[in-house]
Amino acid sequence: MRARATAPMSAIIADDEQLAREELKFLLDQIGDVEVVAVTANGLEALEAIERNATRPRRDPATSAILELARQGLEAYKVALRRQP
Repeated sequence: MRARATAPMSAIIADDEQLAREELKFLLDQIGDVEVVAVTANGLEALEAIERNATRPRRDPATSAILELARQGLEAYKVALRRQP
């Protein structure tokens, strides 16, 4: 592992498969430049984790992308419920 000049990138893992979450966290922990701040089982939990971590001093582009994907997923779910209640 190389020395860090800056704070590590933060990551929130969201996957409905526990094994996938565990494997991804293990891999990210091995990198050393990534801090896993939350591991969640779905998009709603990921949104909550993002909100809990919103006061972190560094906001990563990846966090913004995850937030947008989660919101899109929630909107798609709402549309599906309206069409097929």
